[in-house]
Amino acid sequence: MNISIQSIVARLEIEVEKLKKTTEQGNQQAIREHAAVIKAYAELLQDTEETLLPTQVQVGEAKPISKVPPQPLVKEEKESLFDF
Repeated sequence: MNISIQSIVARLEIEVEKLKKTTEQGNQQAIREHAAVIKAYAELLQDTEETLLPTQVQVGEAKPISKVPPQPLVKEEKESLFDF
């Protein structure tokens, strides 16, 4: 599953705005819930960065793939019944 870092950051910003509004209301349970969501997004960002680093190194080490010429689709007719 590929999730872009930009989409995670965008959702994180939305959640921070919700947390700001909730702190003004003083609802402790909702504050904990928003904080937990923010923590989950932050951990997701950390995991995403760790998995991107080895991938970037592997891309630099990629080797070109040799192309195999295509096989003809039509079989040539044989001249004799005994030719297999």
